[in-house]
Amino acid sequence: MPQGQGGCRPSRLDAVAGDRAYSSRADRAYLRRHRISAVIPEKTDQQADRKKKGPAGGRAVTYDPERYKQRNTIERCFQKIKTWRGLATRYDKAPESYEAGLHLRGSIMWRKLLTSTTRSQPPTAPSRAGPPSGCPGSPVRRRGRRADGRRR
Repeated sequence: MPQGQGGCRPSRLDAVAGDRAYSSRADRAYLRRHRISAVIPEKTDQQADRKKKGPAGGRAVTYDPERYKQRNTIERCFQKIKTWRGLATRYDKAPESYEAGLHLRGSIMWRKLLTSTTRSQPPTAPSRAGPPSGCPGSPVRRRGRRADGRRR
């Protein structure tokens, strides 16, 4: 549906995560104007320039490191998709065949995820001797070591 004729309202972004390449003043100003928080660390040379200017250099850039760590998950997913040469190089020029390749690659990744998480190890018989040597609560001590684990 064209915008303005009903349907869903466009959603508003809470935050944008990017790497240090997008830490320019212009990018941050754009995000501030649109009331979007930037989860982008500051480059070290920009930090040095700001500190060199003293109080006139402005405030230090703040970002949420925990949110920035979540960006890694997305990057790894894109890298897995790009392992297919046709998707990485856009060899398929027709949008339909490129989209079909994306769906195929996504379904293969999903299937691998399902099979790797649903496989379980065969049950092992419980040991009557207790936990193995070296485990907390183990009554058996190794030779050459004290009870606290240090060498004699």
